[in-house]
Amino acid sequence: MEQKDYILKEIDKISTLLIAMVDRLRGLKNQVAISIGNEFEQNNEKLKRETGFDLDILLETQKSDFERLFRREEGWDASNLELLADLISNVELENKVKELQIRRKAMELYEYLNQVSQTFSMDRDRKITGLKVYLESKD
Repeated sequence: MEQKDYILKEIDKISTLLIAMVDRLRGLKNQVAISIGNEFEQNNEKLKRETGFDLDILLETQKSDFERLFRREEGWDASNLELLADLISNVELENKVKELQIRRKAMELYEYLNQVSQTFSMDRDRKITGLKVYLESKD
C-alpha cells in the first residue's frame, strides 16, 4: 500500500510540473523578447531536478524503447506522457535542427500513446497529423 501511495504521489508531481511547463511555454509565445531556447533548457533542468527525467535522454531514445523509458513505477502514465508530448510539440528554438528533432519525438510519443492506450483520441490524432504536416514542410 505504501508503494502505491508513493507512485501516485510521483505521478501527481510529474503531472503538476508538466502542466506548469506547458502553461509557461504557451505564455512565452506572446513575449517576443524572451529567448525560448533558454526557457526550454531551464525547463529541462527543472524537470531533471523535480522528477529525475532528462529530455535529452528522450531525444536519444528510439520509439521502440519508450516502454522501458516510461515504466509506470517512475510515475509516467498516459496523461503525463501526453502532457510531455504537448510540451515538446510546440517548442521553438534558435537551433532549428534540434527543434525538428524535438517535434519528431513529440510525434513519436503521440503515436506510442495511440499504440498503448486503450482509448482512441481524436485530439491526439489531430496533433499527429499537424506535426506530420509541419515536419514535411520543413524537409
